[in-house]
Amino acid sequence: MICRGTHHLRKSDVPATALRKFALVASTEQTESTQFMSSEEGIDMKKVTDKTFSKVVKTGNKVVVFCSKFCCFCPDHEAVVEAHEKEFPTIEFHIYNVTKDNSKVYHKEKLDGVPCTLYFKNGKKVRREYGASSDKELLTSLKEVYGVYPDA
Repeated sequence: MICRGTHHLRKSDVPATALRKFALVASTEQTESTQFMSSEEGIDMKKVTDKTFSKVVKTGNKVVVFCSKFCCFCPDHEAVVEAHEKEFPTIEFHIYNVTKDNSKVYHKEKLDGVPCTLYFKNGKKVRREYGASSDKELLTSLKEVYGVYPDA
């Protein structure tokens, strides 16, 4: 697995609230049965596993972020995605943590690095993006794929 960050992502591209939320996440140990981490504003990035992946992406608009705890770019990317989750109520956002025991979907999708974001519409994969995204890049992708804008 390759860690595919982007050289242009700076801390200034990540909202300050997202950085604070991620600091809470980084200090909390995760298990396969827990959700990613609730922020103080009640936003959850739901965790998806090999067992739940096909059921999760089967219907509706879904964004699945593939990350690894060993990737130095993944925390920033997760924070950017989480910061915008609440603004898009018609899209579900999920996290897939690639581990030794949770990597079947990663290989089945022929992914070759993290972070990687997959966009689904009713079970069909419509876009794949590698690397950490800035706020602007994520919003542009969501607009292009789903034709939606953030709720004000």
